[in-house]
Amino acid sequence: MRELAPALYPFVHSCYSSPSSLFWHDSVLQSAEGVQQGDPLGPLLFCLAIHDLCSQLRSGFNVWYLDDGSVGGTLEDIRYDLEIVQCVGTELGLHLNRQKSEVISTNPATASPIQSAIPGAQVLDPANATLLGSPIGDVASITSVINDKIRHLTSASLHAGSLVPPPQLIHHPQATLPHSIIPHLPPPVTASHPHPHPHPHPHPHPHPHPHPPSLYIGTRHGKMRSNKE
Repeated sequence: MRELAPALYPFVHSCYSSPSSLFWHDSVLQSAEGVQQGDPLGPLLFCLAIHDLCSQLRSGFNVWYLDDGSVGGTLEDIRYDLEIVQCVGTELGLHLNRQKSEVISTNPATASPIQSAIPGAQVLDPANATLLGSPIGDVASITSVINDKIRHLTSASLHAGSLVPPPQLIHHPQATLPHSIIPHLPPPVTASHPHPHPHPHPHPHPHPHPHPPSLYIGTRHGKMRSNKE
């Protein structure tokens, strides 16, 4: 912390240098491990904790989002990195989640040695693979992943009682991807105004929201887990 974020060190030290007292009726518990739930410093402190681990990896492609890491390179580099992740991660209280790990390769000679190092990992073709929920294949694979998302969201909306209409897949000439997903959500319903349009006059805007809400679509493929999980 002092080396990587010295400006924040005094504040973090004042927050976590000593245990916090948690009160439950007449009992007092000392919270002495981890950050407080909901603390916005949590993700930053986690990244600082694994910074040295990530810096020791040799693969040319080395990308992390919190506990979700992706490495790519030669077979020798990847096997070396797997050993670092498993050894150094254990010292930090982190363990490779093999059931959620993926080996993305079309070459069995490359995939097999990596899969033997992490039994339980799933081998995927690049055309069907995603990185942090985003497809990394060609246009056909991108369309397939988006359609799967639409089916999932449609099923979830139907399961919720059709409170949210399914998103529509449209084409926009300025979109960076072949397609864009635009949701159409109903206006909020409150207890005092159970009807979607409580006012006698129609909404002056053609859409109940002048700026339609955006929709983030992604999936979490966490590959590390802590001892608490």
